[in-house]
Amino acid sequence: MTFRSLLPLLALGLAGMSTVRAQGGGAPDPVFSRVPFERWLAEGEPTSLRWSVRVGAAALNNHQRLQTRVEIQVDGNELVSRKGHGELGVMVQFEDSAKRLYQTHGAIDLQEVKDDTGKSNIQYLQDAFVLPGDYA
Repeated sequence: MTFRSLLPLLALGLAGMSTVRAQGGGAPDPVFSRVPFERWLAEGEPTSLRWSVRVGAAALNNHQRLQTRVEIQVDGNELVSRKGHGELGVMVQFEDSAKRLYQTHGAIDLQEVKDDTGKSNIQYLQDAFVLPGDYA
C-alpha cells in the first residue's frame, strides 16, 4: 500500500467544528461543506501553525483488517497563543483509487487550553481501516 503526499489533503485550521465524526465510503462529513476545504486543497500548504503529519504504513490488526494511522502533531505553544479563541479544527480526508472519499474531523476547544500546554506537543491520532491500494 502506498500513500502519496497527504499534506495537501490534510487541512489544519481554525474553524467552528463539532465533535469527532468519522465518515466513509463516499458519505461526506457535513463539516467539510461548511468550510472552504476544496480551496485549501487547491492552495496547498500555507499555514501559520507549526505542525507536522505522518501517515503510518498499513498493518494487519487483531481483527485481521488492514489499518493505518494518521498522526498530526501541533506545537503546544501554538495552542497557548490562541487560548480562549474558538476551536482548532483538524480535518482528514483520504481518496482511494476509485475516487471514493473518506473524511473525518475533530476539534480542540481552545477554551480548555492550559498555560503549561506550551511545554509539549499535542497529538491528534486518527486510525482508519483501509483496503490494499493507492490513496491520496
